[in-house]
Amino acid sequence: MFRNHYRRGECRDCGTECVLRRRVPRHELHLALTIATVGFWGFCWIITVIAARWEPWRCTDCRRPQAGDPARDEAPEQSATEAGIGSNFGLVHEHSD
Repeated sequence: MFRNHYRRGECRDCGTECVLRRRVPRHELHLALTIATVGFWGFCWIITVIAARWEPWRCTDCRRPQAGDPARDEAPEQSATEAGIGSNFGLVHEHSD
């Protein structure tokens, strides 16, 4: 029901440049379940989306949660084109079933 997003960043606890991980819901699965249950699964989907907003980025080395959003705190200014295509970093999706 969740997938992992990965990106590079600096861990605030161990102080190393590492890969940060965050769990996010698989929206296509929740959409299919909502359609299959004639809308009843939509309540679970809404709760999952709200809960995912509070899911912290975690260091893959020390596995400690990062306070705040490291991308927002340390992101350099970027042009509208870069922001639109996301050229700062790439997100990698990994399904964890």
